[in-house]
Amino acid sequence: MDQTNLQNAQQEMVGMADHPVEEGLFQSADFYVSAGFVIFVAIILWFGVHKMIGKALDDRSEKIALQLEEARSLREEAQTDLAQRLRRQKEAASESEAIIAQAEEDSRLLMDDANREIERLSARREELAVIKIAQAEAAAIKAVRAEAAAIAIKAARRVLSDSLAGKKGDAMTTSVIKAIGD
Repeated sequence: MDQTNLQNAQQEMVGMADHPVEEGLFQSADFYVSAGFVIFVAIILWFGVHKMIGKALDDRSEKIALQLEEARSLREEAQTDLAQRLRRQKEAASESEAIIAQAEEDSRLLMDDANREIERLSARREELAVIKIAQAEAAAIKAVRAEAAAIAIKAARRVLSDSLAGKKGDAMTTSVIKAIGD
């Protein structure tokens, strides 16, 4: 039964939609909605809400424009700063390369100076060694001569003492003393 009542009620509603009921102007919902809208718009215009909204939108657009200008200036400043930093980085890189090149040149010059000094010291030591060798040779020759002289003197003494021994030696000594006396 409930099923049949429900179907009957649906058919009656469909039938009513086919035959609209005519209503008066003040009985229509559309009229009241339209009238309410017109009154709402009139109140908004009367109190100047549209001016307030326009002013708020203008203020907001000015604020956004200022923010955009600030962002643009910050971007330009950042680009300038980046360009300066890149330039400084390039300068630092070239300066470091110049410092490295100068250090290598200084190192090469120091090595050349050190090699020349080593050669000079080696030549001086060699010269001193030659001088010491010459002095040692001279000293050795002098010592050999002195020893040879000493040996010759000893030999001469022995020969003279052997030859001056006895009568012959006394006669020779007397003749030498006479010759010295004259």
